[in-house]
Amino acid sequence: MASQYAESDVPSLLTLCTLVDEFWNPDADAGRRLQLATEIRLRGEQFGLSPTARARLGWKIAPAPVRTNTRLGPDAPDPRTLLGSQTNVLPFERRGQ
Repeated sequence: MASQYAESDVPSLLTLCTLVDEFWNPDADAGRRLQLATEIRLRGEQFGLSPTARARLGWKIAPAPVRTNTRLGPDAPDPRTLLGSQTNVLPFERRGQ
């Protein structure tokens, strides 16, 4: 999606970043946060930050490739056995032992 943005989008993106930063300010009251959330949602739509906005813009995200992990299977060893003879790898003793 970054390739879809133009140099002229940078000021608006920075404004959006400023709004998000202000939203997470712990001193902001609930009313102000509601105003900010509304503005963030509206401005985020301009940049395809939701599935609906991406559909409206005609952007498609390629699906993640299917990962096949041939290392693990029904005959794979239990990874916990890789610890060897170490029965307690914690830096402290468990209660009740």
